[in-house]
Amino acid sequence: LMFEPGAPGLALDVNAARALIASVLYQPHLASRQVDLPLEPVVRGDLDDLQAAIVNYLVSRGIPYNTTTSVISIAVRDLDSGMETGLNEQVLHSATSTAKIGVLATYFRYIYEEPNAEMRFRLAAAIICSSNVDANLTMAIAGNGNSAAGIGNVNTTFCQAGATNTLINRNFFIGPAGEGAVPQDYYDPAGVTPCQSGDTASLDGTLSPDVDPDLQTTAADMSQFLAMIYHCAEKGAGLAERFPGEFTQTECQWMLEILRGTRFLHLAELGIPEGVSFAHKVGYGGEALGDAGIVFSPGGDYTLVIYIWDEEMDSLDTYALSRWNIVSEISRLIYNYFNPDAPLLTPRLPPNAFGGAACVLPNWPEATINLNNINAGRFDASGDPLPGACYDWPACRPFSGWEQ
Repeated sequence: LMFEPGAPGLALDVNAARALIASVLYQPHLASRQVDLPLEPVVRGDLDDLQAAIVNYLVSRGIPYNTTTSVISIAVRDLDSGMETGLNEQVLHSATSTAKIGVLATYFRYIYEEPNAEMRFRLAAAIICSSNVDANLTMAIAGNGNSAAGIGNVNTTFCQAGATNTLINRNFFIGPAGEGAVPQDYYDPAGVTPCQSGDTASLDGTLSPDVDPDLQTTAADMSQFLAMIYHCAEKGAGLAERFPGEFTQTECQWMLEILRGTRFLHLAELGIPEGVSFAHKVGYGGEALGDAGIVFSPGGDYTLVIYIWDEEMDSLDTYALSRWNIVSEISRLIYNYFNPDAPLLTPRLPPNAFGGAACVLPNWPEATINLNNINAGRFDASGDPLPGACYDWPACRPFSGWEQ
């Protein structure tokens, strides 16, 4: 799963060339109309090679990716050049908890004040620990106390940011309706209208995974949305340009910092060397599996979105975990494409062979979430939970190794 470093080549600097040509185009003498075209070095080719390598990996290992029983969708965008590639990237999948990326962004869009200590903790719990309770509460807050309005606002944010085939139409699951503190109507559809944007991308209808009708997305959509957060955080563009006055660059940086807090020690993380920053959200349940984020690698920053639907994947058994390993290997292949001079030669092994790592948060309220350093109050220098941190939140069990 490696790429040979490309030999440096040259490409035309189109913008500079236009200016030079315009400056001499109407010179009276032919000899004066000559220009030396400006060239710039290019090392990495387009992303077609990467797409071909992904398909070759899947085919060579007999992994089904476009059948009636299993669909794998991938979207990758080079965040410097804007070039992108994918595989089945316009196929609908159940979004599972990756949709919480939109919940996070919607909170910052609609709430015009810095989150207080309690809200920072809830945002971290919703993303890092994938707390459905806190995700639902965050949507309600973004709807001025109205859950349906908040869910609608999440859809509007996705839609207007270019994730036009993404839909969330109900609360995340927190227990059976009508039992305990869960109201009977808690999961009733919010009545969301599908995105009506003129930029709506055409769905690929040739493949038909079993999709949650009230919680769905495509790999292309999630890659687009992540790119909007990235460009907002890096340059004050992206979401900040699409929603003037509703996002600040600092808020987008906070979003990425919260997403960096995901320390799952499985799935796409295992295809990226330790120490390389990865801001992402994991989601899985039933026949659906996903990992969506941004990799900040030495060879360039890129979006990485992988969704798998497989009708045999209904519990964390040996078969399901083999699909998890596919996500890790695809992630490693993509990382090695962007970093051919320093590839990850062998996959990292999960410390927990039976799933992801337990979540770690600061021990609230004694310690709080730092939006500028998400690991503060959580991990020591070696990456293990601090003695005062809450391991396996909210249980706060004693830490005796990640395999527990």
